[in-house]
Amino acid sequence: MPVYENKKTKQYYWKVSINGQQYKRQNKQWTRKIHAQRDLDAFIESMNRNEYVKNIKFEKMLEAYDGFALIKYKPNTRIHQRNIINKHILPFFKNMTVSNIVAADVILWQQQLIKKKMSNGSYYSNQMLEKIQTTARTVFKFAEDHDYIRKNPFKATVFVRHRTVQRKKEHTILTYPEFKKFMNVIDNQVHRVLFSILYWNGLRIGEAMALTLNDYQDGKLYIETNWDYKTHIITTTKTDESRIVDVPKECQIEIDTLISMLDSDHKNKTTPLIGIVHREPKTTLERAKKRYIDESGVRYFTFHDLRHTHVSTLIDLGWQSNAIAKRLGHSVEMVNNVYGHLFPRRIDDDMDKLNNLSSFIE
Repeated sequence: MPVYENKKTKQYYWKVSINGQQYKRQNKQWTRKIHAQRDLDAFIESMNRNEYVKNIKFEKMLEAYDGFALIKYKPNTRIHQRNIINKHILPFFKNMTVSNIVAADVILWQQQLIKKKMSNGSYYSNQMLEKIQTTARTVFKFAEDHDYIRKNPFKATVFVRHRTVQRKKEHTILTYPEFKKFMNVIDNQVHRVLFSILYWNGLRIGEAMALTLNDYQDGKLYIETNWDYKTHIITTTKTDESRIVDVPKECQIEIDTLISMLDSDHKNKTTPLIGIVHREPKTTLERAKKRYIDESGVRYFTFHDLRHTHVSTLIDLGWQSNAIAKRLGHSVEMVNNVYGHLFPRRIDDDMDKLNNLSSFIE
């Protein structure tokens, strides 16, 4: 028995050998055998836990990370993150003991990562490389925070990037005449409402698809939810904040026209504004958009380009970044970072007005 009594002091202690190493503990308050036994049981459980953690493989540790991610992240984020892990991270680290992974292993992984090519033969963009490495760093931070590893190996490394300058994809900014030309070929009222909402209000596509009849009241859109296309569930907005958006008259007419076409069975608060009976798959909407673009002859644009178009329109109309941020559900800092390149055009116009003051003074 590893629990013993000191005949002289009448106190108990325990002594045990684990993997050839002796451990002993005593306490003056252990006047009964059960006191020492409980402490010994806790010690052995701790040692077993430490031994398990010390020898756990990366793939097994990911099971614990999945439980953590389930609480911390939205479903779409978890799916996207797990896809990155399965494709780019797990194949390299899968059978490695987590506690033994060091910066040198990460650097070797990065060297392989930067050489990887997509199915079309091109290298991954620097933006994608950053997403992959950020995901890996997040997983190892979890490992460090939960004692699977003493130090996150990413702390001793820097992200790798392609040195060649990669041309950033330009957004298509539609003019109002282009948008009207596009709308003129659409005879599906649900689609007319969708594109009107995106153009005139700058909503994210998921926010627009989540709208119900109840979210449109008195010429305002109440933005509180987001439609997740991958999981087909309603979640909170991207920033987890709600907002109220005033709808321009031209967009109100499109929405009111759609509502007037509904029969009584579909005029309830939970009816999806875009889809009515059910929300259309994004692939269906993409095909419809392409068809309308081809028929109208306007430049190709993405759903998100309409959000950029809306911001560009607001800037041209003289809106300030704080008002734009409130309308889009962004922070002012985010507006300046993402859309700041659109402001110089407005600044040039303002300078022209300032310079023209002299003509009035004279």
